[in-house]
Amino acid sequence: MPEASLFGIVLLAAALPFVALADWFRWIKQQPPHEQALARASHGAALIVFVLLATFGTGGVNGVVTFVGQAAADPADEWPGLVLAIVFVWGVVWFVSGVSGARGLRNGLLAWRAFVKLALGLGAILYLERGHPSGALGSNGARMSILLVGLWCVVTGAVKFVLLRMGGSNALAVVTRNMHRRTAPLRAARPGWFWWW
Repeated sequence: MPEASLFGIVLLAAALPFVALADWFRWIKQQPPHEQALARASHGAALIVFVLLATFGTGGVNGVVTFVGQAAADPADEWPGLVLAIVFVWGVVWFVSGVSGARGLRNGLLAWRAFVKLALGLGAILYLERGHPSGALGSNGARMSILLVGLWCVVTGAVKFVLLRMGGSNALAVVTRNMHRRTAPLRAARPGWFWWW
């Protein structure tokens, strides 16, 4: 009987990342369309930053060149790098689609929330780097977790803030310009063949 409970625990631990990913997608789908676009753009940018940090933090440019050569020769041995490449492409696609969906959006409340998120992330990173002795948080795992969460908040908050502050132009001016561009001036109708009757 203990083997069955151990197998259940291992199975649940293996399924946990997939459940978390499904919850993440469900949360994004529940947002209004403009917030979905902001979430896609900011989360895509964060995925890109994390992949670049993981890639260049471990091997640098030479490591990337070596990885590409080895992955072309034997992809089965280089599966962690292939997973990073897939996450990078996913981040780029999400970033581009999110930016195109959030273009022209101006919302002061969302911009304020993004700024607070950015400030909290910067505060966490600065606290870790300057504000305490190295052993105050205990293990390096807790320190790394706080650093990653702070970096996630900085990147996603900065992308949302920039997108919301860039915004678009005045909606009335855009509508008026489009109306003038698409509306032909009214002309009198030409009389038909029966005009002389």
